[in-house]
Amino acid sequence: MKTSKIYESETSFHRGTRSDNVYKVNPIELYKSEWLEIAKINNRDIRVIQKLPIIEDLITLEAEYSVSEYLKEIRVPIPENFIKLLETTKKSEQENLLKRQSLTTDQFFSFIMLSFEKFGFLYSRIRVDININIPKGAIIPKMAIKEDDGSIRSIGKTTLTEGQIKNMIDHRKVIVAHLFEKADIWHCLFLTYRSLAGKENHDNGQSHFHYFSSAFTIPREDFIKSLENGKYLATSIHIPLIDYGHQTK
Repeated sequence: MKTSKIYESETSFHRGTRSDNVYKVNPIELYKSEWLEIAKINNRDIRVIQKLPIIEDLITLEAEYSVSEYLKEIRVPIPENFIKLLETTKKSEQENLLKRQSLTTDQFFSFIMLSFEKFGFLYSRIRVDININIPKGAIIPKMAIKEDDGSIRSIGKTTLTEGQIKNMIDHRKVIVAHLFEKADIWHCLFLTYRSLAGKENHDNGQSHFHYFSSAFTIPREDFIKSLENGKYLATSIHIPLIDYGHQTK
């Protein structure tokens, strides 16, 4: 995990955090470790802002408690069809199981944990970030934010105009794939930033996952390569993420 302060002024800053790609790991230990590190960083930042003493042992204890409580909160029941999904290797059954199914954010993370605890699936997380429409040699700002009114706020030196930055944000391609793998069996739930923003043509802008698996008879390496190229293989299976952004009523 990579994190850095991005200063807007001498007294104001944003903290940028980006998780690394991981391959075939225990997801419970991975997320506990990442969330603990984030909580410690946030606690330390708050103390700096409030001009409180930096006591590392106390910062760690507070972070461990908050992560422990958060892990309890997000463990929720999972729709039965998603449990059955991990028990079948037939494409037709997977398609039927996922018809008219949806997930909340907490259900999704509970699914990640359960896939390892109950079924022994190792977890991979792959993020693909492709910036397009950037002039060659341009200096990109450290951070750029598109406000609700469409205006652009950028932080850090840049040679780009506001219009170029807006174009960069609007056409940036980001894919985040979550793979569940055991021997030669794998399942993948992946989403795009366009999906999260309601810009994909699905169910009136509903945020959603795409689903793919080893039952589709595409080699894992070819599927991952399609993600990394930003041209993921088409799938007709979409799973609404119903508590994120542009959900339907």
